[in-house]
Amino acid sequence: MGATVTSAPTTFADIATAYARDVVDGKIVACKWHRLACQRHLNDLARAEAGDFSYVWNPDLEDANGKPYRPAERICKFAELMPHIKGDWAAKGQLIKLEAWQIFILASIFGLSPAARSRVTPSDNRQSQLFEEGTQDQWAQL
Repeated sequence: MGATVTSAPTTFADIATAYARDVVDGKIVACKWHRLACQRHLNDLARAEAGDFSYVWNPDLEDANGKPYRPAERICKFAELMPHIKGDWAAKGQLIKLEAWQIFILASIFGLSPAARSRVTPSDNRQSQLFEEGTQDQWAQL
């Protein structure tokens, strides 16, 4: 199903957006639901750019060690570190190379981050009680 992207994007986020545009423009054949998902992605990008959205597309974040990363790039790079596990490519030890549609799925899921999370380290982001004071002892008792 090797769909090709018409432009020459350089990042995984750009590949995902170019793929969505190609699907919406009819350059890549897709079902109604996939076209709608691509259109929603483009609409979300427009809303984020206009400042009328509570999410940011592929922002600069920092991990627990202070290393900067972009979520869409990180998940796609991670996926491409995985080896094939069956067939000739597995026998040769080849790594997975994501197709544009796979990049779109991963990037659209992981690339949108809450605007409040932008440039926040995970230790400053108290969404989980797992690491708050006192809860470590409770988890140890389980």
